[in-house]
Amino acid sequence: MRKTADNPQVKTAKTYSVLAVFYVVMMLLPHGNAFLG
Repeated sequence: MRKTADNPQVKTAKTYSVLAVFYVVMMLLPHGNAFLG
């Protein structure tokens, strides 16, 4: 996927990357289960 940085798909990929990292952090944190139910 070699597109320009202003490509919507690139922006979406970056967003999903941030969400994925956030999700993993929540899973690893002791109080992560409280947020995930």
